[in-house]
Amino acid sequence: MMNILLLVSLVGSGLACSDFYMNFTSHKLSGRTMDLGLMSNWTLTSWPTKSEDINGNPPLAFWTPKIGVVGITANWFGDDKYGFPSLFADSLNERGLSCSLLALTMAGYEKKSDTKTNVFAGLFCFYVAQNYDSVYDLKDALTNIAIWGPDALAQHFIVHDASGASLIVEVVGGKQYVYLDTNTGVNGNVGVFTNEPTFDWHQKNIEHYEWKRTLARQAVAVPGNFYPEERFLRAYMVKSGMNEQGLMATEDFQQAFSLTVQVMNTVTVPQGLQYGTDSGTSSGEGDADHTCFGIVRDHKEPAIYWRDATNPTFRKINVAEVLATHGPRKRSLKMETGPFFVDLSKQMH
Repeated sequence: MMNILLLVSLVGSGLACSDFYMNFTSHKLSGRTMDLGLMSNWTLTSWPTKSEDINGNPPLAFWTPKIGVVGITANWFGDDKYGFPSLFADSLNERGLSCSLLALTMAGYEKKSDTKTNVFAGLFCFYVAQNYDSVYDLKDALTNIAIWGPDALAQHFIVHDASGASLIVEVVGGKQYVYLDTNTGVNGNVGVFTNEPTFDWHQKNIEHYEWKRTLARQAVAVPGNFYPEERFLRAYMVKSGMNEQGLMATEDFQQAFSLTVQVMNTVTVPQGLQYGTDSGTSSGEGDADHTCFGIVRDHKEPAIYWRDATNPTFRKINVAEVLATHGPRKRSLKMETGPFFVDLSKQMH
């Protein structure tokens, strides 16, 4: 019970974030920011399929894992003391499927079911990442899954796979709402995800924006704040501009990576008491909502690249390599680890 209460207090603080999937022809890259008003201190933890760790799987994790995964978790209470390494704020498995938690203040979860598989909302991404490699398979399975937990958790779930598709899973009023996003750029398939309101509202907002663009003498402003709907629309506009120039056809991985980071930069929230953020007591984000870290996921390799609020240099881990190298024991790495610059003085001629 103590574990559950601590999970609620942690996740209920809100994970206001932006998530997006680029629609390159030759690359499968997605990006995400983690925005909170709390401290930094995040950990990457590898979870092999056959763990020999003394703690084993955490409470409420009833399943036998099928797929190895690396998860990103908060390390505010200690690595394993309360089982928090299994509370994935984000994750990427060795088949290229990712699952992330993003805040949704109006979330209201299901009741436990006598006929379905009951998955605790705080461990939903842990469950998904260890058991699925396709958003299409997960979509079919969700009809037999009940996502339960206290409404104070206030999260929805964004799942990407190596096909380029995404699944948005929201539970509101005790009912699941599941959206498949194929990232085609039409009919609401835009590959961008933030927070409240619900995803269907954001789809209508994009539709309204596109209508305004059809008008004579249009004057559509680029939204400049960090509220969820403005981050959503801004990321969509930037992605669309890249696509219109044909940049999504690049064969060069470095250019694709750079373009992904450029989209991420547009939704990254600076530290400090900034205007236009979803901060404050009613938001669940704390008083100084800012981007704690940003990641780029390569769903083909698969690999995680990350930077954090204390270190702007991107670092990388290859998911399969980490799982293979360290065998059946979990391994962890603090996100702040690594040099914050590259000194090229000696390479000058």
